[in-house]
Parts: sequence; C-alpha cells; structure tokens
Amino acid sequence: MYMNRLRHDDYIDLLKSANHEILKEKIENDQKTADILKSGSFFLDDKFKNKTAEILSIRGATIVSRKKQ
Repeated sequence: MYMNRLRHDDYIDLLKSANHEILKEKIENDQKTADILKSGSFFLDDKFKNKTAEILSIRGATIVSRKKQ
C-alpha cells in the first residue's frame, strides 16, 4: 500500500506556514493501524518515531482552509 510520507500534521504545518487558517478538518482514522502502532511490534523509521499513533493511523483527511487576512 502506498503511504505518503507527509502526515496530517505536516500538511497542517504547511498550511499554517503559508499563512492559512484551518476552517474545518475531517479525519479518517484506521483503528487497526493505530492498535498495531501502539503495540510497538511495527518498525518505524526514525523520521516517524516522534509522531503519535493517532497521527500515523490517519488514512484520509479533508482540510478546508483560507488565507488569513
């Protein structure tokens, strides 16, 4: 399964750094993935070890933002 290396929090940070405000977020979590990550039985690259299982288990999101005025 293809997995984008940018995670949800990375997209939020990118939008905020571009002077956008987040108006709405709809997040789809995968509980099975979260459970596997929380068990510690899954190898994570060092780049992702500082992210929570909740962030890493997001399988889709819709973000509505607008440029701050």
